[in-house]
Amino acid sequence: MAYQEFSVLEVIKKINNVDDQGFFLPYVQRDYVWGTRYQAEERICNLFDSVFKGYPIGSIILWKTNEEIPFHYFIQDLDSDTTRSTNQDNGVHSISKHLVYDGQQRLQTLFSVLRHSFNGKVLAFDLLSDSDVDMDDTGFRFIDRNSPHEPHLLKLNRLFSKDIEKENAFRRELRNEITLDLDEKQEELFEDNFHKLWMAFRTNSLKPLVAWIVDEVKEEKVNQIFMRLNTGGIPLTRAELMLSTLSVGNTDIHDFLKDLTEIIENQSGGYVFDTSELLRFLNQIVKGNLRIDVSQTSKDEQQEILGILDENFEKPVTKFFEQFLKVEFNITSNSLIPQKYALYPLIVYFYKLWNKGNKDYNHLNEPQKMLVKKYFIISQLKAWNLQGDIDQSSRKVIEISDAPSWSGDFPLADVIAIVKAKNKRGTEIEEVDLANNSWFALKIIRKDTVFLFSSTKSGRINPELEHIFPKGLYPDKDYKQEVNILWNLDAISGQINNQKKNKHPKEYFQNNQSFFDHYKFLPDLNSAEWDDHKLFIEKRKERMINEFTRLYDITITK
Repeated sequence: MAYQEFSVLEVIKKINNVDDQGFFLPYVQRDYVWGTRYQAEERICNLFDSVFKGYPIGSIILWKTNEEIPFHYFIQDLDSDTTRSTNQDNGVHSISKHLVYDGQQRLQTLFSVLRHSFNGKVLAFDLLSDSDVDMDDTGFRFIDRNSPHEPHLLKLNRLFSKDIEKENAFRRELRNEITLDLDEKQEELFEDNFHKLWMAFRTNSLKPLVAWIVDEVKEEKVNQIFMRLNTGGIPLTRAELMLSTLSVGNTDIHDFLKDLTEIIENQSGGYVFDTSELLRFLNQIVKGNLRIDVSQTSKDEQQEILGILDENFEKPVTKFFEQFLKVEFNITSNSLIPQKYALYPLIVYFYKLWNKGNKDYNHLNEPQKMLVKKYFIISQLKAWNLQGDIDQSSRKVIEISDAPSWSGDFPLADVIAIVKAKNKRGTEIEEVDLANNSWFALKIIRKDTVFLFSSTKSGRINPELEHIFPKGLYPDKDYKQEVNILWNLDAISGQINNQKKNKHPKEYFQNNQSFFDHYKFLPDLNSAEWDDHKLFIEKRKERMINEFTRLYDITITK
């Protein structure tokens, strides 16, 4: 494995260069993510300041190859809506190239900022800045690409466009543009800053990047080397390595899975089932387990995975989130599901149901639907989240559904037997199971109510767990413990919760009748329950458990 130092100039010349063993991105590579727009701009300024001052900016890992494998070009104009290049090459020309296995964020930043733009802006440097006066001011700042600016702000993409032999001519050009009368100190700053910029970005004098170059023929070997070397930054996950391997056989797999993730999110009302989770599901269908390990996946198994990526894979997966979670339970957010892995046997069931006759949840009769709902609720409340339980349960679904005599029933009894035998876990729902999963319990008992969550809007617009008898109503510690329980909770918008605060609920509802209907399982305002919080909690628990039993035919034990 070779070691080589690079200047910024050398790196930029290599990026997307098909004629000079250029730098490209592997087909599977993370989207460009450097925090929020403000955070990204701040980090970029710090990165360029490090180069300007001659500091090292870390190492990168490159794979030098001329194999016929797919790759992506680096993005030119980078913005928040374009974080991954759609410009790609399937490798058919077998050009000699370097694929960037680690260092994408830094190289993409350097390339876009020096040659193009970032979020519609360009990076500029204040040629009159003085770090001795303000050490926190790097001199770098983003300005609008097309707006007028002060002449002493030098756009970095303009600097980088100049002939490397024309340093003096460009310096004179810039000095003539600054019409201000500069004092001696400012003249020195201009000369010194310009010279440092030129040396850092338009010559090969400074080499702040170190590259480790892997010269291997087989991609599998490169992946193994990368996993061992990539200790800095964020290493690729097993799912990303699997996706990289699968993309050799199908260059469209990343886009297919990413598109499917977006379809699921749109049709489910907001549930995010990402690419890695889809890969786990594919692994379950083909290999019968959740754990992804490319080194333990044969070529035949890889081909089998690729072979099922069509609408008969897309439709049943989408219908699970749309018809079951969204329509049946009004679940539109990941935060409402305490046990994510427990969903997989159900998704496998939906997949087999569709591929055995194009049936979905809406085609099931009521007893069949009840089996599915019971598994969903029991597995969440009893925390059936161990990989062994999930793998065996999914394999049992596949085994039974492949039998010619399969009626379409979900094998709930078989799954319960697996969990009992493997972990000697109980499968009966107890009151404490509901109490320990307040959000989920409220959602399935109030299944016709939509809990709207948003990560993009400010303010208390999301539902909050509201204590009907507020904890702050009385100072007594025993009281606070007694009311801090599911049977005294409801999911209420933050605005109402904030308005109600520590008011006695009866008094609050009498003065705010319109909010009374936002709560469920409340007694009439004339009821004696409002005069005794213990009586209120006991009676509301009865009403909630009765509703749970009515909906799902599941008996709750104490």
